Amino acid sequence: ALLARAALGGGGGSGGSGDQSPVSSSPVGAAVAASHGDEDAASLGQSFTAEDLHFLQVFASQAANAIVQSGALDESQPTVSREASSFVRGSPADDGGWCPSFAEGCLSPCFAGRRKGSGGSSAEGQSPSSPSSPAALSGGKGGCPATALGKGGHPAPVVAVAGDAAGTTRADREQPRAIVRSISAGEPRPRRPCRRLGCLSADALVPCAARATGQVEILDEAFRSWHFDALEFAEVCNAPLNRLFTFLCHELHFAPRLGVDPARLAGFAREVENGYRGSNQYHNNMHATSVLHSMHALLELGGVASLVAPALGGGETGADITRLACLLAAAVHDFDHLGLSNDFLVRTGHERAIRYNDEHVNEHHHVAAAFALLRRPENDFLSSLPQSSFRQLRCLAIKLVLSTDMADNNRLLSDFTALVAERSPAPPEGGNGGGVESRGGEVSEVSEGFAPADAGGATLVLQMAMKCADLGHLSMDWDLHVKWTHRLEAEFFAQGDQEKALGLPVSNFMDRALPGPSKTQVGFFDFVVFPLLRSFVRAAPGAEHVLRASSANYEEWKSLEEDRDTAEEEEADPTEGS
Repeated sequence: ALLARAALGGGGGSGGSGDQSPVSSSPVGAAVAASHGDEDAASLGQSFTAEDLHFLQVFASQAANAIVQSGALDESQPTVSREASSFVRGSPADDGGWCPSFAEGCLSPCFAGRRKGSGGSSAEGQSPSSPSSPAALSGGKGGCPATALGKGGHPAPVVAVAGDAAGTTRADREQPRAIVRSISAGEPRPRRPCRRLGCLSADALVPCAARATGQVEILDEAFRSWHFDALEFAEVCNAPLNRLFTFLCHELHFAPRLGVDPARLAGFAREVENGYRGSNQYHNNMHATSVLHSMHALLELGGVASLVAPALGGGETGADITRLACLLAAAVHDFDHLGLSNDFLVRTGHERAIRYNDEHVNEHHHVAAAFALLRRPENDFLSSLPQSSFRQLRCLAIKLVLSTDMADNNRLLSDFTALVAERSPAPPEGGNGGGVESRGGEVSEVSEGFAPADAGGATLVLQMAMKCADLGHLSMDWDLHVKWTHRLEAEFFAQGDQEKALGLPVSNFMDRALPGPSKTQVGFFDFVVFPLLRSFVRAAPGAEHVLRASSANYEEWKSLEEDRDTAEEEEADPTEGS
C-alpha cells in the first residue's frame, strides 16, 4: 500500500478525501485496493516508520522510472491474471527466464518469461512479447508482477491493472506519470532491458537498497572472476548464500533448461541459509557462500565442467544437471554444522555419530538434512526433473559432500593421482613425471590431454574440485585468507575448550596453549594443500590460478615463520644478534 502511495507522492497514513482514497483512485492503487482493501492498506501504512516510507518512495521512483522508459504507460493494457506464481518454462531460444530472489529483506522473486501467443504491436514499435513492452510488464502468465508489502511486512504479489479496466482515463494515467517523472528527475536512466532474460534488466528490478549497497556489481563480478569476498558480501546482503545461489542458477539458465521452479528454489535456499549456525566462526553461511563461488569458478573458469562433460554424457541437459549438482553440494556441504569435528562427535557419543555409525558423521548429516528440506513440497524446486535425472543429481551431490571429509583425503588423492597418470599422455623426456614441481606452487608442465574415460573418473575429478573449493580461501588475497584462517582457529580453540571441560584429550591444533592453524600453515600447505592442488591442476590446467595464488600465500606464511623463528632465537640468546 505504501509503495503505491509513494509512487503517487502520497504519505504514510490513510490519507485522501472524498469517496475514494488516493491509493484506490490510481491504476496501481486499484490493484493494491483489490488485494488488500483500503482499510487494510491504511493499517499497513501506519505500521511503518518515516524511514521505511522514505525507502519505499525512493524504490517507487526507480521502479516507476523503469516503467515510464518502457512505454508501458503510453498504451492501455489488457487486464491480466493475478497468478503471480505463474511461470513459462521457455527455451533459451525464446528468452524464457526468471529473475532471482533478492533474499531476506528484499522484494519477493520476480518470475519472468516471454509471453506466448501475443499479437499486434505496442508502443515505440515493440512487439507485445518484447521484454520491456506493456505485455511483458503487466504481469500475465510468465510476466513480471508488480510487488508490494503484504500482511506482516512480507512481499505480496500485486498485478498491474489496466487503466481503462480500472475505470481510469488517459488523463488519469498522465497524472501519476508526471509525478513519476518529477520524482525521478536527475536519476540515471536504467540499463536497457535484458533480452536474454525476457524481462527487465537485473539493475532495473533490484530494489534500490540492493543496488545502493553494490550487490549487483559484486555478483556480476563474482560470476566471471576468481575473486569473491563472501565476508564483504555478507556486510551488504543479509542472506549471502541465498542470494549467490539463486543468482548463479539464474545466470546458468536452470529455469528454462531444467524446469527449475524459481519460487521453490528461493524458499529452499532461504531455509538452507537459515540452517547454518551464526555462532560458528568458520562453518557458517559465509563459508558456504565462499565455497559455492569457488566451485562455480572451478567449473566455469577452470574448465572442469567441460572436462567431465563427455564422460558423463547426456548432452547439454546432462552438463546442466552436473553443474546444478555441484552448486547444490557446495551450498549445503556444511549445512547445520555444529562447529565440532567428526572425531569429537564420535568420542562424545553424539546422536549424529550413533545415527551414521561413526562414518562421515558431519558430512552424512549435512547432505541428508539438506535433501530432507528438498522433500518438502514448498522447497522442491527439482520437481519437474525426470526421476532418472534427479537420481543422477542426488547421487553426485551426495558423493561430493562426503568427499569433503578430510579423513578420506589420502585415499581420494591416491586414486586421483593414479587416474591422472593413467589417462594422461606421457610427460616429455626429462620431465618430472608429476606435471608440477615438488616444492611450492609453481607449475612446470601440465597434462593438456587428460580426460576421464567414464562416469566414475569424471565423478572423481568433481570430488577433487569440491575439495579444492572447500579449501578455497587458501588461494584468496592474503588479507582475506588470513581472516579465514583466524576464523578457523577461533572455532578450533572453542572445540578445544569443550574437550578440556569434558576431560577429553584436546585435538591437534585446538589447544589455545599450543600453536594453532595460524602458526602451522607452512606444514599444512606442504603436506596437504600442495599435493592436492598440484595433482588437480595437472588434470585441469585451467585451474592453475588456484595453485599460483596459494603459492603466494605460502611464501607469506614462510616469511612469517622465519621471522618468528629468528625472534625466538634472539630471545633465547640475546648476544647472538649483537
